[in-house]
Amino acid sequence: MSTMMSSRFVAVGGRVGAAERRGKCMLCVCPPGLALRARGGSGLRPPRAAEGEGAPASGKAQQPWNIGLYHTKRKTFKTGPLGEVPEETYDQVTDPVGWTQEAKMKLAIDCVARELDVSPDFIAQRMSLLQKLVPDLKPKLKTMKVGDLARLVVNVPDIATKLLTLREIFPSANISRMVSYQPALLLEDMEAVREKAEGLRELLQTDDIDRAVELNPTFLELDQVRLALAEVKRLGGSLRVSEENAARYLMMNPSLLFSMQTGDNLIPYDNGSLKQLKASLNGEEGAAPKGW
Repeated sequence: MSTMMSSRFVAVGGRVGAAERRGKCMLCVCPPGLALRARGGSGLRPPRAAEGEGAPASGKAQQPWNIGLYHTKRKTFKTGPLGEVPEETYDQVTDPVGWTQEAKMKLAIDCVARELDVSPDFIAQRMSLLQKLVPDLKPKLKTMKVGDLARLVVNVPDIATKLLTLREIFPSANISRMVSYQPALLLEDMEAVREKAEGLRELLQTDDIDRAVELNPTFLELDQVRLALAEVKRLGGSLRVSEENAARYLMMNPSLLFSMQTGDNLIPYDNGSLKQLKASLNGEEGAAPKGW
């Protein structure tokens, strides 16, 4: 059931061409003889019958407009200059009654519980624990796929231990924010993450990588970082960045890494990038973390 609002509209009889309607007010597009009442009320007044013309059988002049009622799911009622109703967009339509964030969470938990053959209460408890350990995750639940998070909490029994290991690897980073940007980090083998961090320090020639990885965990994908560095060096003249400062420039603009993505790494899927998805299907190295 959806929240609806009712609105009245006035449709003027007769068809008016687009050339006549463009740039004109309602008075300009009314049929000949139709005028607004100046006194004694408001509304549109039908034209009088011309002299010598017979009146309708009912004794009343035929109205050149009609008034109707329609229902809408829009949050606000807006019309164009001539009363036309614009097309609906996703952000203009109200959510169905009862379709709250809690309802979405409950539905996702029930579906994943049946899928993984576990108790819904167990998943709900694990989800509550995850939100306590990663407080930055809660505001992002509105845009995240709750089903993926529900699978994650089932497949990662030692969430707290992995968060502590990430703190050891990136001591000056906000681990809660980092995981909220990429929850799949908790599915990674922590020793593999440690090796990636060491490789990133060597690639960027600095130990100060924590802030960059915190804001964009994609920095742990070393192949993408190499491509981005090469692109920054190629565009150094237009960016006013020397080759020596390319790594520093990339770290100061971590979102730039997304702009430099190409090919298989460009489009994200439910189970990672297209490159990771192909590797998962073929059983090759570089597949998405198991359970994501």
